[in-house]
Amino acid sequence: MIVLMVIQYIPLEGSAGVSPVKVAMMAVMPIIFLANFNINKAVVFGAMYWLWIFFTAYFLHPLSFRTSTVMYCGMFVSTFMVFYTLIYHKHVLTIDVFINFIRCFIYAYTGIAIIQTLLHMVGIWNMPWLNMILFVTEESGMRVNGFSQEPSTFARTLWLLYYAYLKCNEYLRGSKVSLFQAFGPEHRWVTICVIADTAMMGSATCFIAMGVVSLYFLRGYYLFLTLPIFAGIFLILRNAEIKHFERVVAVANAASSMNAGSVRQTDTSAAVRVAPIVNTCSNLANNITDRDFWIGHGCDYSLRFRHSPERRNMGDIDDYGLISLILSWVLVFSCCVRLRSIGAILFLLGLGGGTNNVAYSWGLLYILCATRYFYEQRRQGLLPVAEDEGGRNDEAYPEYAELPGPSAPQGESLRDMKPTAF
Repeated sequence: MIVLMVIQYIPLEGSAGVSPVKVAMMAVMPIIFLANFNINKAVVFGAMYWLWIFFTAYFLHPLSFRTSTVMYCGMFVSTFMVFYTLIYHKHVLTIDVFINFIRCFIYAYTGIAIIQTLLHMVGIWNMPWLNMILFVTEESGMRVNGFSQEPSTFARTLWLLYYAYLKCNEYLRGSKVSLFQAFGPEHRWVTICVIADTAMMGSATCFIAMGVVSLYFLRGYYLFLTLPIFAGIFLILRNAEIKHFERVVAVANAASSMNAGSVRQTDTSAAVRVAPIVNTCSNLANNITDRDFWIGHGCDYSLRFRHSPERRNMGDIDDYGLISLILSWVLVFSCCVRLRSIGAILFLLGLGGGTNNVAYSWGLLYILCATRYFYEQRRQGLLPVAEDEGGRNDEAYPEYAELPGPSAPQGESLRDMKPTAF
């Protein structure tokens, strides 16, 4: 499910719009849902979110109601319900399998990125069967999209996968993965692949995602060791005149002015994600008393701002109102990410703080959902603690100090045991 939702094989699915492959997969989800029916947070909050969308679209804005749009949203919500139920209540996924899945996914992304880069270097810019359908100019430079529809999507997917990889290894061992361990024997190749992909893809979004995930290493006593390293990297990038990094700095400066128009003038591509957030926050006080701000304007109203992102609001506010955004946040923060976490920052900056009818956005929420599941398993003492070459460090992560993990029955390995066995 994660793979189908996250990747976009352009020759078969197209670079935008509705993917027939994903629709076919989601169409069978109601059957799986009924076969594994369970009342849980995802079902309750997901139903509340979708029912509000149906209510405001059908009853409050009947003239603009589109059955296909509302039902398409329902397919995403029902698929998420199934995923959550299978993970949390059927326990179909173990942490070892998930870590290996992420590792293989990153390796696969790196492999296709290397091939695309080599083809670009010899002047081949379009090769559909290798997912290469990009408009490249001298100004844009080399752009690699991997298995995604565009480099920016590749960037969000790559760094969120790496974040999930770090967190799951942390939960498995009961201690954080340090920056030095990230380049150690166990994690070295995954880290190198992520850095190599970052260098190849040619996306300003990647530098933003890299900066957010890098916060993972800036905690505890590691702060005094890693902060100078990251400061040095920043200065090198700033003085190396790397085009995409300069775009990130320019957008950050424009966003700090809280002027969505300035963001769009600075970088049209970045404005698609950043400008709606800036516009929503800067005009919140003025819009809070507006009825349409709460209930929206109806289906596909936001499409009229397709080429004017500085006029849009974040999430589904333009279509279904602030209430829909609040309900989607209830779903996301109760099932996928904790409020005070790097995952929350990735959700707000990487996904624009909304769900929308975008397949890869929901796919990334699946990854965050699985990561949170293993966090809760660790908190409840249902995961064994596996020591790495550095051993367990309860001082670095004291909340795990009293969670030794259950003992395995005689003759059985802890790593082979499933969470349902505890």
